[in-house]
Amino acid sequence: MCLTCLLIAVVLFVADADQCQWGKFGQNCERNCSCNCALVKNNTAKHCNKTSGECSEGCLPGWCGTDCKKTCSVNCLNQICNQHNGYCTLGCQENYTGPLCYIAKDFSNPDACKCDSSETYLAVALGVLALLNVIGAVVWCVRFIRRRPTYTKKPNKNPVLEALRPQPGIELEDVPTT
Repeated sequence: MCLTCLLIAVVLFVADADQCQWGKFGQNCERNCSCNCALVKNNTAKHCNKTSGECSEGCLPGWCGTDCKKTCSVNCLNQICNQHNGYCTLGCQENYTGPLCYIAKDFSNPDACKCDSSETYLAVALGVLALLNVIGAVVWCVRFIRRRPTYTKKPNKNPVLEALRPQPGIELEDVPTT
């Protein structure tokens, strides 16, 4: 019986040595988990890795980093970001962009930001019509050139002129005169 009690005491001591109390970490469990660690579900305590202090349940909104000691960008929507890389999870405030929402949008030229969709559609339609006109003109020119009759110079077949033209092998003296 005493052996059983001793065995149970050793098991409890070894099991307890691998864990710290909730909210503590370190080799001897002397350090406190970050105040910014999220609470364990259905509990009022925080938990972190015994060795590294990394928050087991993630960070409270507005905090990031393995130990939740870095703040999310103030430009993140609802100041919520990814615990590991700090990227804004829900996107950026209205005037900011980028994964960390630190890049301010350029509003130095307010007209450049305005875009009327009807103007865009009109420009595209006019561009398409111009392109179709050019294609149509090229097709018409090609067809016109191919259908154009080719002219060859035909000899003059006027009988009067033919009679006056000297014939090969006949001399002028041989022609009868009336």
